[in-house]
Amino acid sequence: MIIALLLGPITGIALALVDGDQSLLRKAFVAEVSGVLLVLVVGFLIGKLHEGVSPGSEILARTAPNILDLVIALAGGAAGAYATTSPRLSAGLVGVAIATALVPPLCSCGICMAHGLYREGGGAFLLFLTNFVAIQSVTSLVFWINGFHRLVHLDRGTLLRRFAPSVVLLVGLAIFLGRSF
Repeated sequence: MIIALLLGPITGIALALVDGDQSLLRKAFVAEVSGVLLVLVVGFLIGKLHEGVSPGSEILARTAPNILDLVIALAGGAAGAYATTSPRLSAGLVGVAIATALVPPLCSCGICMAHGLYREGGGAFLLFLTNFVAIQSVTSLVFWINGFHRLVHLDRGTLLRRFAPSVVLLVGLAIFLGRSF
């Protein structure tokens, strides 16, 4: 978690969306998917190695996300993005804090899948997805506010194409998680 291998690509996705850089978007997305798969595989292998041990409360606590998890992810993402854009703050400390919202749910997902707990594994993956979408969305917003965009791409159609998927996912997750609260 200290390396925060999943946070850098999320920041890259956010910056690519704000700046309209398709090449960076592809590279960051491939890096994120690769990191997610790596963490899931490691979690699954750990789960298989310890099949006789049932998942503990720390793992199971990450299998039932709700709207509070989304709010926390939004706040963490905003803090991380602000620290990234501010020369006076250390983005490393915030990166470690945000990494705790990304890696543990994926490890929990892999471990649950290895134990045949598919519903719990799906819940843990939903928590990761919630954190991912919230951190990426709010990071994009903070980058936009701080001027990390090309001024030539400010028409509404372009903005809608860039940010609609993030907004739709964020609103959809908020509705779904709000129901489970």
